[in-house]
Amino acid sequence: MSALGCGCTAVGRVAVSLGTSGTVFGKAPAAARDPSGTVCSFLDSTGGGLPLVCTLNCASVPEEVRAGYGLGRDEISALAAAEPAGCDGVSFVPFLAGERTPNWPRASGALVGLRAGHLARPGLLYRAALEGATFALRAAAMPSLPPPSVHHVCSSRASPPPFCIPGGHRRDAAARTARPHR
Repeated sequence: MSALGCGCTAVGRVAVSLGTSGTVFGKAPAAARDPSGTVCSFLDSTGGGLPLVCTLNCASVPEEVRAGYGLGRDEISALAAAEPAGCDGVSFVPFLAGERTPNWPRASGALVGLRAGHLARPGLLYRAALEGATFALRAAAMPSLPPPSVHHVCSSRASPPPFCIPGGHRRDAAARTARPHR
């Protein structure tokens, strides 16, 4: 349903879903054939290919940070939007639940690059979690899908953009700014 809602009915249209899991998928002429198992070889409702890459850790990672600081989503999102891209060198490896892509079921998360004062900046850690989750999804998808040239949240425009972002985190201002560009 998400593929139809995002207009993934033509080859070249790509959707990125930022939910509990992160997924990247798009219309293809035929089912994907990936012996590594990274790309799931689904078919769409027309019988065409709908290759999909999925990570386990997406919106749940920044949610862990938000819950840890006891802040509301709007409040922590505003704090994160005010933090610089790259998070002053703080990196959040988002594998809190192991990981599916790459297939590292025993992996764990890590927070690296901390300096004095960083832990007192919840927006910084929230943004680092957003960046970590989105870059992990990008790293999982890039070997199988071309990088998008347009980053856009789905709207009701008559001519949809070539890149669509559904999912529970799509409206988060910090998530929109943390998306990795080419």
